[in-house]
Amino acid sequence: MASKSFSMSQISEQGLQQALENTGASAGLILLLNGNGPTIGASQHLPTDFLTIARQSLPDFEFDHDHTDRNGGPLIIEDVNSAVFTPPMLALESRKLQFRTLVIAPISVQKGTLGILAMLYPDATSLSRQHRQLISGICNQLGVTIQNSQLWEELRRKEKLRAGLLN
Repeated sequence: MASKSFSMSQISEQGLQQALENTGASAGLILLLNGNGPTIGASQHLPTDFLTIARQSLPDFEFDHDHTDRNGGPLIIEDVNSAVFTPPMLALESRKLQFRTLVIAPISVQKGTLGILAMLYPDATSLSRQHRQLISGICNQLGVTIQNSQLWEELRRKEKLRAGLLN
């Protein structure tokens, strides 16, 4: 795997698939935060309207320690109908789609947040400590993989530029 590079969408799709399969979520998305603005890296079972609202509201979302795991783990909004700190448009769209629980987790590395994983459940769901740790682990691995992909792409770009200068 080290000799082959993957696109951001391939990395995002694989990470989202793993998160959904291992946590029982019904739908989800990965929002990538980059210099070109937030982009949807992958999504499953969500309409375009929801993705547009997520792209607009999630980048400004604050992961405060009152509502997340102390180690930067996922924020679990067990009931989007009553949570005051849920982005309002995202809560409204979640309710329209009959999702009740929203889980939001940062995809981070030491240099900062590279993206956000969001997963939705139709019922009020309280995730176990093991599931929260699993989500954090998936996000950590995604962060490292995305960062490595960015570094490889930068290296390829610089190598191409160097080769062009030598010719």
